[in-house]
Amino acid sequence: MTTTDQRLINELANQPAPGSTTSGGGITLQRGLAAAEPAWRALEREAIFTPYQRFDWIAEIARAQQLEDADFVTLQIEFDGSPAALLPLHLHRKAGCTFAAIPGSSFGNSDWMPVRRDAAALLTRPVLNRAFARLRDEAGVDVLSFEHLPAQWRGIDNPLLSFPHQPSPDHFYYADIAPTMLETLPKKRRVDILRGRRRLEETLGPVTLRRATTLEHIDQVHAAFLEHRSVRFRQMGVPNVFAEPHFRALFRDGAIAGASEDKPAVALHALYVGEEIVATAVGTYSPCHYSQYINSNTDGPASKYSLVGLLMFLLVEDLIAAGISSIDMGVGDFAYKTSWTQKTPINDAAIALSAKGTAAAALLNGKRALKRHIKQNDKLWSFAKQLRQWRQPKPD
Repeated sequence: MTTTDQRLINELANQPAPGSTTSGGGITLQRGLAAAEPAWRALEREAIFTPYQRFDWIAEIARAQQLEDADFVTLQIEFDGSPAALLPLHLHRKAGCTFAAIPGSSFGNSDWMPVRRDAAALLTRPVLNRAFARLRDEAGVDVLSFEHLPAQWRGIDNPLLSFPHQPSPDHFYYADIAPTMLETLPKKRRVDILRGRRRLEETLGPVTLRRATTLEHIDQVHAAFLEHRSVRFRQMGVPNVFAEPHFRALFRDGAIAGASEDKPAVALHALYVGEEIVATAVGTYSPCHYSQYINSNTDGPASKYSLVGLLMFLLVEDLIAAGISSIDMGVGDFAYKTSWTQKTPINDAAIALSAKGTAAAALLNGKRALKRHIKQNDKLWSFAKQLRQWRQPKPD
């Protein structure tokens, strides 16, 4: 333990009362999203974070899933009297234990603790241990759970990976965006995309990419997305998860809420050929980053061309123009992602904060390790998908 660690731990430990701060370090626990919003938004102006810790994204998740405000806790760490890091958490109880996770972690693409660049090196394991003890003692948290932890974000090492962790079941697909990104695509890929665009325009009409920013347009793009995805999932023999009420609300209401923003928490883009929507993308932004959460494409006549490739080509053009410096295509191992992004290892961590949380964390880690073993083994994963299809109800 360094002298700096010990100084900060002493300062954190000697706070006059829970929720107050000292002239050095301090910890604040906020209950509810509304109470945390002012400090959270202020920190967003300085912090390094992924789109999945943005206040607006998490607020949309809370509304879409109808989460109880009382089950939200925000851990805020101050150094030298000003906010340095923040961890938004949703609490849920299972099997006699209280689990805490970043809202949306289980279906998001990257967990992270928003932190000021100048403070990141101070968030050592001893310092975080002291902060997490407050979660245990004041919020009753037994297990702190993280999924899809990147090793770095914008050049900052992930402080949460100072705790024991293990590889996630899937990989993460990430790339930096340079102004020359489109010119440096593999030649064959670039030629195929541009040839497809030309042939689409010759046979079906002009090709354009449009972001939905009006209620009518949002509803049109969302409906096309749901239809595309329903066909795709039906072919796979699985239900369309994005047709469930909470995903419908997240995508539609989130797009409406951010319609006037340049970099909204939820953005719906549509690729048009003429006036037909042939592909869509649902994404989210942080100040310098775009994350493509999910995409879709039609199975109609236009589908013989690389529609997702063309959508990505035009979208990256827009991102470059908007000053976005990095992009990800989320978790999940699909070959088409490697044309645009690099396959990147990510990690999960279930951290026990109490004695009774020890067994629960071990079980959770074991479950995720088994999932990874299945998904990274071609034969086991093929069998698992067949079993999933077999278990689905057959249509009448």
